[in-house]
Amino acid sequence: MLKEIEGSKISMEKRLSDKFRWFSLIMTFMIVCYHSAPHFILLLTSDRNDKITIYIKNFYETFGSYALIFFFTTSAYFFYKSKLNTSIKLKKRIKTLLIPFVLWNILYMIFFLVMDRSMICEGGVFRIVLGFSLEPFDGPLWYIPALFLYFICFNELPNRIRDKKGVVYIIVVQIIIGAVFRELLNRHIIEFRFDYYVERFIRFIPAFWFGASCPGLIEKANKKTDWSYPFIFMLMLIISTIIGDTGVTVILLYISMFSLWKSISIYGIKRYRGFIVINTFVIYAAHDAIIRVLLALLYKCSLGWLVFSYSIVLFIPIFITIAIVIISFLPSTIVNKNRFLQFALAGGRK
Repeated sequence: MLKEIEGSKISMEKRLSDKFRWFSLIMTFMIVCYHSAPHFILLLTSDRNDKITIYIKNFYETFGSYALIFFFTTSAYFFYKSKLNTSIKLKKRIKTLLIPFVLWNILYMIFFLVMDRSMICEGGVFRIVLGFSLEPFDGPLWYIPALFLYFICFNELPNRIRDKKGVVYIIVVQIIIGAVFRELLNRHIIEFRFDYYVERFIRFIPAFWFGASCPGLIEKANKKTDWSYPFIFMLMLIISTIIGDTGVTVILLYISMFSLWKSISIYGIKRYRGFIVINTFVIYAAHDAIIRVLLALLYKCSLGWLVFSYSIVLFIPIFITIAIVIISFLPSTIVNKNRFLQFALAGGRK
């Protein structure tokens, strides 16, 4: 009987892991679209101030915040879901997150030094150290230091609040604060050095708290499916792309993400590892450099004169994302085949 229970738990963990792998893959694609869209759309369109072009650009830029909410929520969820001691869990994250973060940033510094020496030389050592998470690089892995700050600042606090309604109120207040801060920043009412990074740190605190306070939520989902959650998640996401970058968008994206999390228990997703062998962490880490190289090639080939119809412009980031994923296949395969590289650059992920 005990073996059957243990087997059932393992099977449930695998199903849960597969679901998150699929969504992580989708969110990684959204991040790539977010980083590539503004550059490629503006490069390959004739009227940069055209309203439709700006909307298409904003449409893809919304993806970035949405995907980051998911990643912060998921990271906190799996951290607090584990019954291990906090110090043991942090040591494990040093291996899976911090070491790849340091090594990828060193690679990016070398990359930027080759592209433009002034980015480092003018700022000296301080600029190099700062480049690990802020200026001048602000690479795709900036969220890792923020995640560790969340772990240190909040520790077990979300789990210690027994009143679940109290946690909900705290998260709602955090979302409102993040939305107000974002709006004030957009209107240039608040301005100080590194204001964007402070705002970004505050904006994703609710995602961390939500993930930290809901271990067991998916496992305890009712068998009867409420299909209103997928509808809400899609509706809020679409409205967010229409509104653009505002404080209201922050609130809508959180409503959409919470609905998505409620919906995760609905989707019957089969394991993808049999036919998708690419390492999503490598894509996430390497895509920024690939985008810059592709942009340099496009500028060198003088493709900026090409004028595309709006229907084509809408799909440019998708085409670029597919190209980046294909290009990433080679380094991903190399990392997966080598244990040392897998540990150093992907934190042991396959």
